Parts: sequence; structure tokens; C-alpha cells
Amino acid sequence: MKEVMAVIRMDKVNLTKKALLEVGIPGFSAISVMGRGKLVNDPSVITERKKTILALGRSTDDKVAEKMVVEFLDGTRLFPRRLFTVLVRDEEVARTVSR
Repeated sequence: MKEVMAVIRMDKVNLTKKALLEVGIPGFSAISVMGRGKLVNDPSVITERKKTILALGRSTDDKVAEKMVVEFLDGTRLFPRRLFTVLVRDEEVARTVSR
């Protein structure tokens, strides 16, 4: 038996559950965690993400919105994620992970 662990973005949770069921893995645990991925250094991507974050900002205070953008772009802000833990037989590991 092997334990497979994966940190999943919130928008991929349902797809992950469906994929596990499709490969015959009906049981797993999911825990709420906070985290983030690799920082983006591409200026065009940063500009687009900055626009998106500012558009989502619910505050009318420009300083609050700017703080959100800076925290997102400099890596200090963490985001909600799900940690999936799955126990699989040794021969099922490659099939489970590749899905």
C-alpha cells in the first residue's frame, strides 16, 4: 500500500473527485489547508492578474486593494486549498497519479 497526497486548488476539487472515481478509487480524505504555488514572474501575466484582483476587490479603499495585489504578487498571501490523501495498492499508484 502507498499513501498518495495531493494539494488541490479549490476550483479543481470536483474534477479530482470525479477522476478518482473513474480510476476506481472511491475512498479518500480531504482536509482544508492554506498554500500557494509557484510565483509568476511574467509581467504580462502579472498585469492581467492585477486587473482581475482589483476588479474582485470589494473595498472602495484603494490602499486595501493595492495591499491585496502586493500580497498576491510577492508571495506572502496564502490561498485555500484541499489536501487529498488516498491509500492505494502499489500497482494502482501510477494510474492514480497520472489521472
